[in-house]
Amino acid sequence: MRQNHVGYYAFSVVSASIFRMYEGYVQCHSRWRIELKPDEAHQMLFWNYYVNQNAPERVVFGSGLHRYLSDIKAAQILRDIVNVKKDAAEKKLAEEFLTHFCGLAGIDEKNIPEPSGALRLRSH
Repeated sequence: MRQNHVGYYAFSVVSASIFRMYEGYVQCHSRWRIELKPDEAHQMLFWNYYVNQNAPERVVFGSGLHRYLSDIKAAQILRDIVNVKKDAAEKKLAEEFLTHFCGLAGIDEKNIPEPSGALRLRSH
């Protein structure tokens, strides 16, 4: 990521109603875009959510270019984004996105489990 970039994008949630293909590119629905400020992004550690199943004790990717997250992990990330957002309008959008995503994925928003990524496993 470029040093002078103002914000960071956490991840992409792929759903027919959120994204559409355009000339080979996946385009985000304009309603469901959340940008994290640098201080917010630094609170969202990927390894809190992801664990390498082949070596759970190691905080490394190993191989491959892409990491796919389950719907539950995506919901955990969205919930945590809601928690790091301070601006009222941005927090409201994050809450609406979480509710929308959980509805699409059939997840009970009130019962999303705590993340169990590699960093969380190390701390227990």
